[in-house]
Amino acid sequence: KVLVIENYTETLPVFNYVENIISNFGSIVNSDENLDDGCVNGVKYMEISFDPNDQTKYRTAKVNQPLHTDYSYIDVNDTIQFLMCIKKAQLGGATTFIDTRLLVDMLFIDKNEKLFNKLLTIPVVHFKGNKSKLCPILSKDGYDFKINWNYPPAKKEIGRAHV
Repeated sequence: KVLVIENYTETLPVFNYVENIISNFGSIVNSDENLDDGCVNGVKYMEISFDPNDQTKYRTAKVNQPLHTDYSYIDVNDTIQFLMCIKKAQLGGATTFIDTRLLVDMLFIDKNEKLFNKLLTIPVVHFKGNKSKLCPILSKDGYDFKINWNYPPAKKEIGRAHV
């Protein structure tokens, strides 16, 4: 689900304000990554910003990111990602959010139960740098569902071999 806070006017610095909110949900997973190798470096916040001198990485390039879930390769369940826009782009920068319950309902409307069952049962390895996670793309969570997806670091696992 998405919560938008606009026109922040509190006296606390924005990072302190967000950390106060986060502390009510649980602990922060320090999951920033080195730009050169993708390994987790223990830093709390990951910066995503345009760098005209480095157009080879999604975090710095002026390109659209494919549909994905953040940190699909970190073996932590029940995560909540907080996105903060510190400086709005003059053009672009839009983020797409998908309601997982609606996505599943659309699969059934399209009579695509076979795909639904595959998404629930086939384990997929997501990996980046020194982290990996093995799980189905879709999992039931009460009435709702969770999605774990990133492209391209996702591979179907058969036995111990990645395909």
